[in-house]
Amino acid sequence: MRAWARMVCAAVATAALGGCTPVPVVPPDGNVEFRDEFGSSQLSAGWTFDGRDAAMVSLATRPGFVRIGVQAPDTSTEEVEFTALLRSTSGDFIIETRMEFEPEADRQLAGLLVRGDDGRTVSFGIISASFPQGIFRGLSAVSERAGGQDPLTSFRALDGNSVYLRLERSGGQVSFLYGTDGVTFFNMANHDVGLSDAVDVGIGNLVRDNCEASCDAGSLADFDFFEISRPGDGTS
Repeated sequence: MRAWARMVCAAVATAALGGCTPVPVVPPDGNVEFRDEFGSSQLSAGWTFDGRDAAMVSLATRPGFVRIGVQAPDTSTEEVEFTALLRSTSGDFIIETRMEFEPEADRQLAGLLVRGDDGRTVSFGIISASFPQGIFRGLSAVSERAGGQDPLTSFRALDGNSVYLRLERSGGQVSFLYGTDGVTFFNMANHDVGLSDAVDVGIGNLVRDNCEASCDAGSLADFDFFEISRPGDGTS
């Protein structure tokens, strides 16, 4: 069993029971640096596609959204298979999106992504995964760490298929927040990751290894917008 799967199995039992009651927080405003509403026939300048089939990304299927499909992974490797849109940034940042997604493939996740210059990734979104304890469907935050250490993982049950996702980086720490109305957010977890200063950030639909035949049943993720901002009071 892969290290990622071991960590998920350890957390699923608690997550499936709902864990502690989340406490709403007011995330700090940020100074918006970039925002794409996906309202035109072309993506804003600066996006990079990461994947094997660019046809998996569509602005035409659902106006006002970008739709990202899933690719089956290369089962000869242990790598995560991305279908993603990424942008370069550095330093402290806040990224946010609203997503509609109903996962079908085992260990399929769609949501926010961060990738360091060493290839390590941080993912935050809705996941479906089957384990000995049963099938878990809800929010997942997974942060890969250097030196072959097991990834940091956090999970929470989620009703529905629409969610606002917000990921905040401050130095070596990454915070994961979620909400359903774009106003009230809940802090799901904080991970000490130690990513490189320069990173790629964005949105994607991915499947981790060992999803087997269910990879062919992967569903589509619709993203309403994507925003990058810098921590601040929002007044400048």
